[in-house]
Amino acid sequence: MCPRRTDFSKPSCIISLRILSLRVLVLTCLALCAVSAHALPPGATRQAQTPQSIGSITSTGSVSINGVPAPADATIFTGDVVVTGAPGTATISLSGKGSLKLAPNTEMSFAADPRYTGELRTGIVVLNSFGGATDISVRAGTYVVAAVIQTQQSASKIERQADGTFTVSCLDGSVGLIPLEGATGRVLQSGQSARLLPSGQLEQVPQAAEAPAAAPPEAAPPATAPPAAPVRGNSKKNEYILLGVAGGGAAIIAAALAGHGHGSSSVSPSTP
Repeated sequence: MCPRRTDFSKPSCIISLRILSLRVLVLTCLALCAVSAHALPPGATRQAQTPQSIGSITSTGSVSINGVPAPADATIFTGDVVVTGAPGTATISLSGKGSLKLAPNTEMSFAADPRYTGELRTGIVVLNSFGGATDISVRAGTYVVAAVIQTQQSASKIERQADGTFTVSCLDGSVGLIPLEGATGRVLQSGQSARLLPSGQLEQVPQAAEAPAAAPPEAAPPATAPPAAPVRGNSKKNEYILLGVAGGGAAIIAAALAGHGHGSSSVSPSTP
């Protein structure tokens, strides 16, 4: 029979204590591992995905990057979110491509998505693309706003209203509205605007005070008229360009422009 008072010097008691200590050690290790896994900072799970540099940012006034006040000069990486306050402005410059100018009270995110450079969440941004750069773009709802004609510099203003509607205005050159899903896109030329509704529909904004088309002359000039100017069909500004988005789904073809934009109408490209 076992004695009433435990004799820890006996071999059986020593073995029991060792087994108990081993169990306690194993449970403690498991608990520490579980606590360490839950205590990892949010950024630790993204170590395998190294953020890519997007461009440099210069800011004035109230501007923050990921919730932290932005210095006068910094670098923007994929995953960053830039917010400008009421008196703040920011310009993000992409080397060799163009720039994004954020107006006050604007928020833009820069996800690692190959279909666009950044997404406008609130406010106003002006997209400037250099000639030949077609890989700088802004997501506006279910569309991507981007330059579509190579060797042509373009500028566009994108504004998001409170109801989720985006208004896109082409300020210079031409700009394409590329659907992320199966829909019809459009090419805007300088002076033209369009609305992107929350439903995904696209509306053309009528041009204010658009001059009526000039009437043709009543009679042709006599035979002494000078010969007609050659057609500018060989100009590189009339080249076609194909932009694919949405993982090989939607695509847009910007038609060749016959003039420099004043007399040309927008083109509705087809999507495969």
